[in-house]
Amino acid sequence: MNQARCAHIPPVPSKKEEPAADEQKHHKYTVPNAITMARIVATPYIGWLIFEQQFDAALLGARCARSAPSLPGWPLHAHTRS
Repeated sequence: MNQARCAHIPPVPSKKEEPAADEQKHHKYTVPNAITMARIVATPYIGWLIFEQQFDAALLGARCARSAPSLPGWPLHAHTRS
């Protein structure tokens, strides 16, 4: 009776399946990740600039941090539009 209940469960494969050769490997150290880490590291510094009332420098830092996400995709989009 117990086997009848579990008949619909597929068997567990014995070997770990290898990923397909054409599957893209994921890398941790990429340009977008580096830019994101730079933005995270810059955040306390920008906060310190605001606390010290250096608003011009803080605004410049915030603008640079804001435009940073568009940097990694810019060369790719500029190249593919040609």
